[in-house]
Amino acid sequence: MNRAFASALVFVAGSIFATGCSVENTATTADEQDLTAKATGLFVAVSNDTAGGDFANITTVKRANSSKTKCTDGKGAATCTAIALDFSALNLTASKTAKIDAAFREGHAIVQGTLKNVDGPPPTHAKIPAIVVTAAWIGAGGNDLVASDKLYQVQHAIQNWMCLQAHPCPNINETIANGTKTVRIEDVLFDGVGASKTELKKASDAMLIGGGGLLVAGGNAKEGTGGSAVTNLEAVDFYLPFN
Repeated sequence: MNRAFASALVFVAGSIFATGCSVENTATTADEQDLTAKATGLFVAVSNDTAGGDFANITTVKRANSSKTKCTDGKGAATCTAIALDFSALNLTASKTAKIDAAFREGHAIVQGTLKNVDGPPPTHAKIPAIVVTAAWIGAGGNDLVASDKLYQVQHAIQNWMCLQAHPCPNINETIANGTKTVRIEDVLFDGVGASKTELKKASDAMLIGGGGLLVAGGNAKEGTGGSAVTNLEAVDFYLPFN
């Protein structure tokens, strides 16, 4: 991968709604993020070694947006090793399994699951570190991220009567990785992603109220000044469920 896949979101399934315009739009601070070393959640690949040896791929991974990940030795570390990715729970074909496996190791996908030791290949069946995957998302643009990029869940917000009658309020709810605070932004800008029309339509549908939300990587940027200033999320990539 050209650049480190440095941050991502521990996705909480379900819709995130707010009913008015009073959601505070402020920067997320470190104490809003989950910094506990855990072995379960969403994982990203930091680097991948394909130099050879006993295994084709030895991937350095981390629990999304956490300062420490609980590795298979039970200790917390900034990153951990994963040799295998177990996608059996997704019931994928062999070709789809190969596709999502490669995308994750290249830093272009997110997987949800548990990092644990599993039986390795014969003849020894020695224990090897693996992520047992329960869900996966793949990047629509296949773009690399940098450390300043963050990952969010975004979804259209319910507007209250005052917003609709007076002036439109920012209408997107944005939740940052592992945070508990939802802020309101004006829009999500997909111009830099390079996704197809079909993928953009899927992204739009996911953002609808009741659509389940969309995972988006990028950064917030303010436009305008004073009372007319708005905040947009400039997307580097967005991630669609892989099945």
